[in-house]
Amino acid sequence: MKDKGKGILIEAPKPMKKKDQVKMDAEYAKKLQEALDKEHEESYKNIDWDAALDHVQSKE
Repeated sequence: MKDKGKGILIEAPKPMKKKDQVKMDAEYAKKLQEALDKEHEESYKNIDWDAALDHVQSKE
């Protein structure tokens, strides 16, 4: 605890436990992966596959 000189004691924040940090990181990774998957899905839907196929075949 820290004394601010006014008789008020402020408790120092406790560092996170390793287990809690791992859990928080896993939750963040899951949310990030879901966001990336959603973005990839939207991009995949916007591809004009006929044009892409024509482009590939024209290079052969």
